[in-house]
Amino acid sequence: MIAFVENLNNQAFKLRGGFPGAPYPFSLSAADFDLDGDLDIYTCIYGAGNQPKKRGFEASSPTPFNEAENGGRNVLLSNLGGFQFGDVTREVGLDQNNTRWSFSASWEDYDRDGDPDLYVANDFGRNCLYQNNNGQFSNIARRAGVEDMAAGMSVSWGDSNRDGAPDLLIGNMFSSAGQRVSYQRNYEAGKKRMARGNTLFIASKDGFQDASIAGGITNGGWAWSSGFADLNNDGWQDLVITNGYLSNSRDDDL
Repeated sequence: MIAFVENLNNQAFKLRGGFPGAPYPFSLSAADFDLDGDLDIYTCIYGAGNQPKKRGFEASSPTPFNEAENGGRNVLLSNLGGFQFGDVTREVGLDQNNTRWSFSASWEDYDRDGDPDLYVANDFGRNCLYQNNNGQFSNIARRAGVEDMAAGMSVSWGDSNRDGAPDLLIGNMFSSAGQRVSYQRNYEAGKKRMARGNTLFIASKDGFQDASIAGGITNGGWAWSSGFADLNNDGWQDLVITNGYLSNSRDDDL
């Protein structure tokens, strides 16, 4: 469930309502997608399962693991005012490819037409780039070259080469062991991408170009979150990637 809490003049917070139709939310991102002057909210719903005491993988498993389409249904909530929100996901076209185990999403007017577009990072498969055309969305990720079929954990926009156009950074899982396995002869091509790691897409005239390997940013460990930030104030956007995972104490499968 999503809860909305009002800031009372920096003195306290008051619960003002919620949205129960988001049983397993992983992240939120806000933008005025319809340009009506208030912020709307996009919610990533990771797993589809909503059984008692079972969530995520316990309720269902991504199938197939490299191109899963059995995840949760993400939700776009339109701001109606007074802390009231309505589900407009289907109405605006965001139900396209909308069951993909989504981790994170980020808004940016990448095509510079005045309204915010939306990129969604999905675990176990293809990502989505929803182009906003006057409040109606269409998934153009494949056409723009940014599907990035991998273990998408996070996404952020930033102008990495200072050309005035926003570039894309996607945090993905890097696995040296996974690369050794996936690059064996006859291994299915669609699964090889899953272990390569982070992705940097540079904006170009015809869409985006993958500059990940040339930029040396693929190995960020088991990435969870990522972002652009000018850490040393030199005018260039640096990258920050958080990573880590618990190691299994068992060694009988090595």
